[in-house]
Amino acid sequence: MTKERLDKIEEQIVLEQRTVDYDTKDYTIEFINQKYLKDIDKEKNEIFVPEY
Repeated sequence: MTKERLDKIEEQIVLEQRTVDYDTKDYTIEFINQKYLKDIDKEKNEIFVPEY
């Protein structure tokens, strides 16, 4: 790669930078199981896994 191309890439990286905040939580299997089974008869027992 040429120096010019690398400079353009670096510039694009600097322009596209952003801060990402996140929060993590640890749940026990028992908690997840209770949450899932809570409304199983109403079919409201979904587990959502976000895309990263």
